[in-house]
Amino acid sequence: MSNQDGLTAAEEKMREAGQPDEATRSFRSAYERLVSGESAMLPSSELEPAGDVDTFDELPEADAGEIL
Repeated sequence: MSNQDGLTAAEEKMREAGQPDEATRSFRSAYERLVSGESAMLPSSELEPAGDVDTFDELPEADAGEIL
């Protein structure tokens, strides 16, 4: 199966599953970057700490019934 055949099959499967056009376009873009050899990795030099992020214990309690 060629890359184009794989992309066509994936897009068809997404449409059959009722995925929105935006999802299919996003997938196509990512797929094309992947098969072209583009790296999705960011070099460590481009990463920065997130800053002030609450720890799990600092997060407010949530009622599971309200979330669903």
